[in-house]
Amino acid sequence: RDDDKVNILSVDGSNYEYIVTDVKIVSPSKLLNQIVAEASTERRLTLITCATEYGDGYRRLVICHMQGED
Repeated sequence: RDDDKVNILSVDGSNYEYIVTDVKIVSPSKLLNQIVAEASTERRLTLITCATEYGDGYRRLVICHMQGED
């Protein structure tokens, strides 16, 4: 959901907090294009997981921006 938080703890002990800004359901035929289209120089995290409730091969993209950055 928008505004949910995702915390990443790196191997060096640093903690990074991201805020969910968008969730997209993507068909298998559009997945690669969507990932390339979302490429950015911003500090962003994109989680990709199965969304098979929409059909075989569908994926859920959870797009997050680093806390404090727009």
